[in-house]
Amino acid sequence: MSKKIITEVATAVPYNPDKDKFLLLKRNSDTDIHPSKWNFPGGHIEDEEPEKAALRELREETNLTGEILKTGESFTLDTEDGFFKIFPFLVLIRGEPELNVEHVDKEWIEPSDLDDFETVDGLKKDLRELDVEF
Repeated sequence: MSKKIITEVATAVPYNPDKDKFLLLKRNSDTDIHPSKWNFPGGHIEDEEPEKAALRELREETNLTGEILKTGESFTLDTEDGFFKIFPFLVLIRGEPELNVEHVDKEWIEPSDLDDFETVDGLKKDLRELDVEF
């Protein structure tokens, strides 16, 4: 049996105070990992600090910039696609996203709305680590 590789991922949990909602994105059906599932912007940590990766992924996936309001404790997920060490960040944003090819839809949600979406693993854990109630 082969060991699964741990992939480090930074997640930006975008919060818009003007709407008092969080931005959720739907992944393209053609993506290799988690096709057609809803998630927060995020991705692999490259040669950078997790905070920088979260803000970079937010910009790449939505063309939005933000300010980190809170850093959550990292946690590891064991999924069918491997182990992921998640670094969650609550990010203050303003404006409307312009989605890149990774995503096909967006929704502004309240945390209690998460059960209405087919999400990637760990989204509620992201929110718990950031002390967001749902």
